[in-house]
Amino acid sequence: MSVPENHYHAVQFYKDDASLAKTVARFFEEGLRAGEPAVMIATPAHTKAILRTLSASGCNVRSLCRTGQLQTLDADKVMASFMGSGTVDEVRGHLEILAGHCADVGRDIASIEKTLSYPIILRDTRAAAEAAQGVQLAHNGIEDMGAAVLLGSPTEVADALHPYVELGFETFIVRMPGPYDRETIDRMAEVRELLDA
Repeated sequence: MSVPENHYHAVQFYKDDASLAKTVARFFEEGLRAGEPAVMIATPAHTKAILRTLSASGCNVRSLCRTGQLQTLDADKVMASFMGSGTVDEVRGHLEILAGHCADVGRDIASIEKTLSYPIILRDTRAAAEAAQGVQLAHNGIEDMGAAVLLGSPTEVADALHPYVELGFETFIVRMPGPYDRETIDRMAEVRELLDA
């Protein structure tokens, strides 16, 4: 896809599904009519509405999909494949899927900012981090955080994240239930310094 000199990233809120379909279809139509490839990542209901709007505007959606100029992907499945958490091997597998999608549309996977999200609790020791986790779980009346938790010192957490950095991940989102853990928030800068070293 060609990148104009003055490109931008926009975030837009929609009053309803009909306005979303109309606005997104208009955006796609411009690129498709210029011969650009397009990948639509949306929920099945939104995909159906956008494709219906594109068809109504005169785009031959079946032909565009058949030739691969327009690809539609389920948002939940795609997001789960590259923005989540998992073992290094699981994440590597997700990246292979993403690389396949990129190859299909001629996009360099390196141009995508890859993000992972983990519950993280930082303390001087793993035992102290586990104790802090116990307080969070009890406060929220839950038995676990729903994902593998990275616990321990900044060095231990940086060591756990380093293999993902080697896979090309640049952004790590810290998940935490309330009450927000001020010590972890304050000490994430230490993890960043270790990853940048």
